[in-house]
Amino acid sequence: MSQSRLHPVIVSNPITCKTLFCNIFKGHRVLILPISTPNRGFRITSNNELEFEADATGATLLIPLTGRLEEDILLFPGRHNTQPILRALKPHLHTAEHIWLIGSTAVDEHDKETGSQPHLALIKQLITHYLKPGITIHESLSGINFEDIETMYEKISQCANEARKQWSYSDHDIIIDTTGGQKTTSIAASLATLHNNISFQYVQSSKPFEVNAYDMIFDSHPHLRT
Repeated sequence: MSQSRLHPVIVSNPITCKTLFCNIFKGHRVLILPISTPNRGFRITSNNELEFEADATGATLLIPLTGRLEEDILLFPGRHNTQPILRALKPHLHTAEHIWLIGSTAVDEHDKETGSQPHLALIKQLITHYLKPGITIHESLSGINFEDIETMYEKISQCANEARKQWSYSDHDIIIDTTGGQKTTSIAASLATLHNNISFQYVQSSKPFEVNAYDMIFDSHPHLRT
């Protein structure tokens, strides 16, 4: 495992200064995961196999799951957007106690995509293979528009507030994954961490696919936090 790297970033304006602090491999007890719609449909068979829908050539694919996260990530064909979900779990496999899955809706009624909400049960079934027993996975009851920053912000904040009020978790126990969904999802997640001590994380889109976690804060004087 590579060493944690610190990436201080500073953004200043006449009123405030925001700093970003990166700490890669810290596990959290609460993970909030906005989920992208799978770019190639699949299901998990009764024999714990990944069965993928036919591709453009009409070819289907059936791959047995090993139950080992690192190996199973590589089983997905091409750049499947379920891989980042599994990578997002890696730092929290031994610490996570509650996971919230947030699903999306189609952008408009003419959109052929159904959004990710109908896929949450499948994602829950998949990630359960790698989590320790007793973890609670919460599925959003209805999908939301991932391109609506205000709605995304409210939903993420709702999940965090539920973790704090119902299970007495602290802000330091909670992390929001910003890998899935639109860029607006990342913006909403970062905004949801500005007024508290909650962190957000992002899975790198290229090798080595590390998970970078950021703590975004307001400060009245520009400086770099190390």
